[in-house]
Amino acid sequence: MEDATTESSRFESKLTSARERFLAHCLEHALEIELRCAADFIRHFPPDAIMRGLLHQPELRAQMLVLTTGVRHKIALRKSAESAGEDLQIALDEGETDPESIVAIFDPDDRVRYLEASRLWALCVEGEFWKASPTSHVECDRARRQIAFVIERALTEALITHRDVVDAIGVAELATRLPRSELGKLVERALDAGHRAAPFTEADLLAMLPPAELVRHVPLPHVWESVVVARIAERHGFVAPAATAADAVPAPVEGAAAPARAEVTAAKAAGATPAKLAKPETVAGRPATPAKPEAAEPRPAPPAPPAPPAPKPVASETGKVAATPAKAATAAPVKAATTPAKAATADPVAAAWSDARELADFDDDAPVIESLPPDPNADAEVTDDDIRIT
Repeated sequence: MEDATTESSRFESKLTSARERFLAHCLEHALEIELRCAADFIRHFPPDAIMRGLLHQPELRAQMLVLTTGVRHKIALRKSAESAGEDLQIALDEGETDPESIVAIFDPDDRVRYLEASRLWALCVEGEFWKASPTSHVECDRARRQIAFVIERALTEALITHRDVVDAIGVAELATRLPRSELGKLVERALDAGHRAAPFTEADLLAMLPPAELVRHVPLPHVWESVVVARIAERHGFVAPAATAADAVPAPVEGAAAPARAEVTAAKAAGATPAKLAKPETVAGRPATPAKPEAAEPRPAPPAPPAPPAPKPVASETGKVAATPAKAATAAPVKAATTPAKAATADPVAAAWSDARELADFDDDAPVIESLPPDPNADAEVTDDDIRIT
C-alpha cells in the first residue's frame, strides 16, 4: 500500500492559502485512488455550475469550450457564462465530450479557486466511505488510504497539530486498539527518551505510529469523527459546527390552543363573566393549560358636563311662576375603585322645590309658586312658610 507521502507527490498545489491547498489535495487524491470519479464531479458541478463559477474568467471558459466542443477560440471568448454552460451541456448530452475530459481540463487549483469550498468537501465525503465494511477489502482499503492522507495533509498544512490527533483519538483508545508489539515499541522509545532527559511528545508518537498505521488498528468511524470532522472540517469551515444541546430550541406544538386572554376580552365585550368561560379544548391528546380568569376591571363613570346657570322664573299670564325645567342630575362620585358608579336619577318635583326656595331666599318680593306637589324630601306636610302667596 502506498503511503500518504508517495501519493501526495503526484500533485502539488500552488495556492497561497493552506486551507485551499489542503482541499485541492484531498479532492485530487480522492480522484486518483478512484474513491471518486469524474461522473461524481459533474453530478455535483454540472456545466452551468462550472461556468457560473468561471463567471469572471472568460479565458478559462473559452479554453474549456474549445477543448470539449471544438468551437473557435474567438467565438468562445464572446460567449457569456450562461451560453457557455448551455453549449457544454449540449456537448455532454450529445456525446461530443465526457466527464473525464471536462475534469481533466479543469485544473485542480482552479476548482478550489472558483467553486464553493463546502460543495467540494461534500463531494469528497459523499457516501460515508469511512463506514465501509471490513469484509469489503477494496472499499475498506480506499477508505483507509483517504483518511490517512487527509490527516497527513492537514498536518503538513498546519491545519492541525500532532497533539490534536492524539488527543482526539485518545490515549486509552490507542492502548486498547494497538497490538502489544506496537505498544512495547512506544514504551521502549519513551523510556529511552526519559533516560536522555528528552521529552517524548505527540510528534514522536506519530513518527513511530503514522496515520497510515493508525487507521489499520483504530476503527475508521472513530478516527473520522474525532479527527477529520471535529478537528479539521468544523474548525476550518468545510461543514457547519454540530449543534449542542444548549443551542437546541424546542419547536412549538402545532395547533396549540389560543391564549385565554383573547376569549376573556371577547367575553367582556359581550358582557359575560370571564370565570364562566368554557374550558379550553385539549391539544394533541393533552389538556391545554387553563388560563386564569381575570378580574373585571371597574369602569369609572365619565365626568358630567358642567351644569348651565339656572334661568330666572318667568311669570305666566295667570300670575304664577312657571316651573324651572328639571336639570339633568350629575353622576354620583365614585366611592371606591372597585365599585362602578351609578348615575343619579333626576326628580323634577324636588328640583322645582329647590329652585323655589333659593328664589325666595334671594328676593322676598319675587313672585313664587302658589302651590306645588308635596316635597318628597320633607318629613311633614307643606306649611305656609314653604308656600308664600303674593
